[in-house]
Amino acid sequence: MANKDGGLLVVPDGNKTIKPRGLITAISEIESMFSVAEMNGNIPEAALPLAATLAFFEVGFKTGLLNGIVLTIMTPLMMAAERDLLLIFGEHASASLFNQFFMISLSLAFPVCYAMFLFRTFSRCYAGTITGKAINNLIGGILTGLTIKTVIATFFFHWLYFRLLLPERISSWMVGIRDHKCLFGCFNDTDWSTKYTWMLEFREILIPAAWFVATVNLFFIALMLYSMYQGRIQTCRRAEFLREWE
Repeated sequence: MANKDGGLLVVPDGNKTIKPRGLITAISEIESMFSVAEMNGNIPEAALPLAATLAFFEVGFKTGLLNGIVLTIMTPLMMAAERDLLLIFGEHASASLFNQFFMISLSLAFPVCYAMFLFRTFSRCYAGTITGKAINNLIGGILTGLTIKTVIATFFFHWLYFRLLLPERISSWMVGIRDHKCLFGCFNDTDWSTKYTWMLEFREILIPAAWFVATVNLFFIALMLYSMYQGRIQTCRRAEFLREWE
């Protein structure tokens, strides 16, 4: 089943396979296979060769790794703004409900909307042998990449807290910067004291940020697994309905 947009599957000569270039291309191919299965019945599993199966997994793996970058970066900033360590629109987050809503939505809007989009697509198109195989490999890659990314992010935040941003190290860095000739006289003693306190307060949000990122990613993983479960239920119901009308 060839695709003029450079999609995944088998071209007419049966000897050539094309990898999906990204998540949107992979989802488009799944929707195409779903439409064919709806019209003509199940497509044989052999129509999705090993190369295309691994390509689906590769796309999912890259998606899982890249998906949480926004969340990983924005979560510490969100918590810092919540504790009035950062300003939003020139004022503290506690100054208005809009600032608080903006702060939370900036961190959560992308991963939540992304998860809901994938859930809708996978649960709707999980029908037949070939679409189920493609979705299983795509979700498997997403979950693998997401798990690796969660472990890395959690380890990184804990490393910052327990190894790098220790109070004695922060004070040592500030003494070195203060004594540097190029920066001498740029800050008074009050400025250095304020910056040291700010660094210590920011350090305290790293562990909660790590667990927040892990919790959101676990929600994402659970939603992907539930989409597979929901899709299989719909497939069984569809097969039972067709058997009754045969």
